[in-house]
Amino acid sequence: MGPSDEARPPGEGGKDPEPGADLPPSLPIKEHQIVDTLVGPSLKDELMKITPVQKQTRAGQRTRFKAFVVGDGNGHVGLGVKCSKEVATAIRGAIILAKLSVIPVRRGY
Repeated sequence: MGPSDEARPPGEGGKDPEPGADLPPSLPIKEHQIVDTLVGPSLKDELMKITPVQKQTRAGQRTRFKAFVVGDGNGHVGLGVKCSKEVATAIRGAIILAKLSVIPVRRGY
């Protein structure tokens, strides 16, 4: 067994592993902290859109905010949509839902 047969950390010569190599393929992820641990600090979230949504009630309109968030630009994509009475709560919930729906994206095709 030579030095080229041994496992190398990514970025040190050789080919980098696939983006989804760090995520379990068939197990559903139930907690967003697991995604933070598996993917690491490279996971970013980008707020795509905040939309006010109104519901007509007897007393008038009830306004809620719907937030759309997608995950990192480095081989992982997740979409989270959350509706809440406050903007900050909607964004926070959408980030959590986006982390739970992260999937790897294959490149080079």
